[in-house]
Amino acid sequence: MVAKPGREDLGKDAMMQDWGFVQFFEFRGHGVYRGEVETMMQQLLSKEILHEPVKEIGERYPKWLEEHKASLSKEDL
Repeated sequence: MVAKPGREDLGKDAMMQDWGFVQFFEFRGHGVYRGEVETMMQQLLSKEILHEPVKEIGERYPKWLEEHKASLSKEDL
């Protein structure tokens, strides 16, 4: 059985160090990255990012629902 890396192993991983994850995990309790995370989430949830995927889901869903109606429970409908 292969052991999963723990928090103490994060600092040993060069990729984790390069990406700043070590610092994130060390300082997250202090609110250092709160503003950066909020900004990133606002950008990811913006209309420019979500409009096309949501539009595509809206266009495809009725057809999918009709095709799978027989296999769905009443609760799922």
